[in-house]
Amino acid sequence: MRTGIGSVVVEGVAWERQQYFDIQFYWLCLPAALYFGTSILLIATIFDSAARDTPLWKSSPLVLLRAMDRENNMNSVDQVEEQARSTAVELKYTGKGWYLRGRDKATSL
Repeated sequence: MRTGIGSVVVEGVAWERQQYFDIQFYWLCLPAALYFGTSILLIATIFDSAARDTPLWKSSPLVLLRAMDRENNMNSVDQVEEQARSTAVELKYTGKGWYLRGRDKATSL
């Protein structure tokens, strides 16, 4: 309380604004943009795959065996399964690791 020449005591309630929180949302711009961009790409991929009638490759583990083969003709899961029936492979260990090696079906019996 201030006192001095000509001071008058006044009773009452004084109101003063005081800031308790200072929230800045600008740091959320990049994560929000990434989220919305990723969502748009996901939805576009879903609709594009549905429009082209793309087969579900995840339903067959055989696709993994032919994925790196440059001469694969993976147009449908049925074609991959047909190729798998006519192909024989053996699992070989070379000392450095394991790998699959293709063989003729006639010599594997």
